[in-house]
Amino acid sequence: MNAEPCTYVIYGATGNLSRIKLMPALYHLDAANQLPEGTRIVAIGRRPWDQKTWLKELRDMIEQKVKSDMSEHVFKRFSERFYLRGTGFETPLHTFY
Repeated sequence: MNAEPCTYVIYGATGNLSRIKLMPALYHLDAANQLPEGTRIVAIGRRPWDQKTWLKELRDMIEQKVKSDMSEHVFKRFSERFYLRGTGFETPLHTFY
């Protein structure tokens, strides 16, 4: 793949659409090596989660949809792409980089 890395910003990352559709889809893209190295994902949600709690929730999201096809190697790479900002909309986006 010759695509350049980018940063995805997902508003509502702790919500239901993210749990059911977005996170599993992004995981599958990563598992298929369709996310270039260096791609980052900024997850913005209103829940008061820290990074550790977010990664546990992210694992649960993926396990529920992917089930036995989940690879620890791929999940580790996938989870390292994420930066959670659980402060809601008060924090300007430029502070994430």
